[in-house]
Amino acid sequence: MLQRFQPARPQLKTTLAGDADTGDFRWVREEFHLALVSGGRNYGSAGSEMKREACLDLATGSFLTDKSSSEPEDRTISGALRPFLYHEGTPYFITVYNYLSTNFDHKPEGGVEYLEFDGKVVISYHIRNQNGLANYLLVIRESGAVLLNEKMADGLQGLGTDTFFILSGRLFFVMNGELLLSYQLI
Repeated sequence: MLQRFQPARPQLKTTLAGDADTGDFRWVREEFHLALVSGGRNYGSAGSEMKREACLDLATGSFLTDKSSSEPEDRTISGALRPFLYHEGTPYFITVYNYLSTNFDHKPEGGVEYLEFDGKVVISYHIRNQNGLANYLLVIRESGAVLLNEKMADGLQGLGTDTFFILSGRLFFVMNGELLLSYQLI
């Protein structure tokens, strides 16, 4: 499973399924954001605004109407931990907004991605600057000590989601749309 993003509007996604043995693509689904793979199904969101919950057959990429029969409760995809997205205006967003505004003088827009892992908090957020939007990644200890504070991208025209994940205790993210970075979270 691969996801392709439009650089100018990173929230628009395409999901592609490939055959690991041959390297050929099996199917492509435009305007589908993959959230979870389980039980031969792809769970995610669809549509131009990615607001409609959807379920695809893993083998064919066809939309399935019965989404609930084997949908798991956890937030993992092949063992990877993925953040929660808190949309602007929700209580969790406001809490993170206040923290970032007070401690970093950053005022996030649209939403924030948030994940707690092994005594650490990972936050991805976008702020407006003279170039458009900048995407930041912040890792802090629960005590508040900053472990990582990176600008992942600048000059964006839209908000990105799924900007990081954690796998086997390592934080993975893409810097400037071209460099995959990984840090061991110790």
